[in-house]
Amino acid sequence: MHSKGKKLPGFGPPSGTHAETKADRLDELGQALNPSQMAEILGVRAGTIYCWISRGVPIPRIKICGTLRFRKEAIEAWILTQERERKKRNFEL
Repeated sequence: MHSKGKKLPGFGPPSGTHAETKADRLDELGQALNPSQMAEILGVRAGTIYCWISRGVPIPRIKICGTLRFRKEAIEAWILTQERERKKRNFEL
């Protein structure tokens, strides 16, 4: 048996806190937006974002430790693609 408070080597959380690890990952990705921020940019409610995802709308997204995030650069590119496709469909009509 081990004494109370003594940690066994190789057990327990990795060095650094969970929040630090998550913050480091977000920094590596550039500006990562949460669903509320994403909704504000698009002018919709956060619930609409979740609805689109559940319906299969191909919004570029990532999950970090179970938290949904959107890279701002990827969203800007996605919006431009959506606009081009809409113009192309309208032109073909």
